[in-house]
Amino acid sequence: AASGSFFGTDVFVVGADGSTPVRLTQGGRAGAPRWTADGRILFGQDSSAGPQLMTMNPDGSDVRPVFSKPVKISDPASAALTRDRKRVVYVGPVPVANEAVASIMTGESANDLFVSRAGDPRPKRLENKHPFKQRFALSPDGRRIVYEVKNGKSGKSELWVMSL
Repeated sequence: AASGSFFGTDVFVVGADGSTPVRLTQGGRAGAPRWTADGRILFGQDSSAGPQLMTMNPDGSDVRPVFSKPVKISDPASAALTRDRKRVVYVGPVPVANEAVASIMTGESANDLFVSRAGDPRPKRLENKHPFKQRFALSPDGRRIVYEVKNGKSGKSELWVMSL
């Protein structure tokens, strides 16, 4: 992988028949692909500002950024577009005075969930009683989110649901 590269790979597509893989991205700077509800591919791509979210057609054409300018994303593999492609939910860093203290207090890194309208680089943090959230899934209609947090006392994972 190149110095400072988040991915060091590309996105390929291969037929269910095991046909020869076709490279959809170039340069070893993309990864974490997954399907959107409308049949496009959502993936992360390195940029000078860090990993950015992109979409493309299954043949690699029509590559577009999800945001109009770079947005800090902790894990592009943990991003999702709502079914209507109007909003994106992702895990992003939360500025804290001391990451080590935050990690000890919550058992998680200082990341939280963010939501933004597609194209809008001003995300809204999904703040509630849990200061840091990192694993999530959207409901099929894109109106709710289920997320996992560690219970600070028991150390066990809990699932919580909230509206977007």
